[in-house]
Amino acid sequence: MGKNIPVSIISILIISLLLLPSISNCERDVMEASLDQELPITEYTEGGESTSQPGTLVVSPTDNAGGGNATSFYVPVVGGWNLVSVPLLMANGTLPNALEDLDGDTAWDKALWYSPSGGQNRWKEYCANWPAALDSLSTVGCSMGLWLNVTSAGDGLIHLEGNLPGNVTIPLKAGWNLVGYPSQTDGSYCVGALKAETGATAVEGFDQAAVYKTKLLDDGRPMKRGEGYWVYSPADSTWSVPNNDGFNGPVHNLNKNTYYATIQAGVDDANPKDVIVVASGTFYEAVTISKSLTLRGVAKATTFIQANSSNGISISGKNWVNISGFTVRAAGCGLQASSCNYICVQNCTFKLSAEGVRMGISRWCTVKYCDLENNTGYGVDLLGGYSSCQYCQVFHNNFWFNNGATTIYSSPHIQAYDTDMFYNNNWTYGDPIGNFWRDWTAPDANGDGIVDSPYVVGFLDDWAPRTAPWH
Repeated sequence: MGKNIPVSIISILIISLLLLPSISNCERDVMEASLDQELPITEYTEGGESTSQPGTLVVSPTDNAGGGNATSFYVPVVGGWNLVSVPLLMANGTLPNALEDLDGDTAWDKALWYSPSGGQNRWKEYCANWPAALDSLSTVGCSMGLWLNVTSAGDGLIHLEGNLPGNVTIPLKAGWNLVGYPSQTDGSYCVGALKAETGATAVEGFDQAAVYKTKLLDDGRPMKRGEGYWVYSPADSTWSVPNNDGFNGPVHNLNKNTYYATIQAGVDDANPKDVIVVASGTFYEAVTISKSLTLRGVAKATTFIQANSSNGISISGKNWVNISGFTVRAAGCGLQASSCNYICVQNCTFKLSAEGVRMGISRWCTVKYCDLENNTGYGVDLLGGYSSCQYCQVFHNNFWFNNGATTIYSSPHIQAYDTDMFYNNNWTYGDPIGNFWRDWTAPDANGDGIVDSPYVVGFLDDWAPRTAPWH
């Protein structure tokens, strides 16, 4: 706690949390909001490669293409106590419904809210194991910050669906207030702006390692949806939560600062070399790319393209295209590129499709840091004979049960295929370490993490297959 913060908040937390199971025993492994943050992003630009790190991950809502105005949002959590909020207008705001994980693998048992105008009993609580008559917290809204005790972290995300709020005004009482951030301008509004508008003198956010699970936030720290905040105001005031009235879709062209309802609409309107960022959610569409650009999902764990037997992403006759941060599933081919040069595909998952990645008559293309899972055909298929893909690199990927492969290698069921008759492609890179193949993990006599024999991929081999998965 900051030394200028009134000690009343310490006593509030001590008294309240001592009545609950100890939060000192909560899990310490934080689920990263994006796997992309663990790996460097290398993107092709005309004239060569450039390496850049994506900015702060924005876990953003998105229209669910199958459900009218329904919007998905994923609240990141860890085991134990979390300080969160619900940045949506829920169709059913009652507990436990309003905070139930739609994916079913993350569970919680207690929710707390501090009401500054609640009289002597300012803490309002819901407990799943109590009779309903004992609960003092029955509904939640988008302006509230909540302490949530997670009993099973699952995938580290609570998947919610509701509607995007309009302009929200939050009354702040003199003293401490526990609030959310129900805005659509995620990441661009900072703590200092809240203080300047409301006269608040301190803002705290969640810190899993701190004794009381909070820390004082600097003025430059961006505020984010899904997080809860303690706000100390010396007098009653009102906070008009900033909103982006121009927001009309989950697809954002960073160069033009325009938004779109679908990925294809964003691609069609883009100029060459533009960068398009796609928010979390499921997009029921097949995307065709006909220009040089960069297309990034915010996280492959939460940004899905479901193509329903069509090719998920198709690129034909275009160069300098970068794809990252998506899970493509239920497609004819997760990604297909034909007659292209300098295509970079990274930090993606291609699963449950006829094939994962297929490339033909293309050069200087890269597939790396990807998961290829349970595709009925090859995980990666480099086509072509005498017009084959050449000077391409496929490395640092995980291949799981593609083309009928099991845990035991069988030549009719190899997980990838390369028909480069000139042996110019590379399935091993630098280290030298290649890919992980679930059906080829032993032997490793010297224990260096590389299988002693290469994995055959048609005309070529992965000369240094890993014994354990990447990332």
